[in-house]
Amino acid sequence: MLRDVTGFHHVTGLAGDPGVNGDFSVERLGLRFLERTVNHEDRALIESRLPSLPVPSVDYPRR
Repeated sequence: MLRDVTGFHHVTGLAGDPGVNGDFSVERLGLRFLERTVNHEDRALIESRLPSLPVPSVDYPRR
C-alpha cells in the first residue's frame, strides 16, 4: 500500500511556542501564512495554515 503513495496531501505539526514556530517558518523556510483560524473545541488554541508545497527545486512527478 505505501508503495502507491506518490506525495502528501497535507502534514500536521504541533509546536510549543507559536511565535518561535511562526518566525522559523516564515524567516528560515520562506513560507507565508495561508490561514489563521480557531479550534472550536479549545478556543485558546490558535491554528495557522502555512503552505509548504510546491518547492521549485523539487522535480515532482506529473500525473
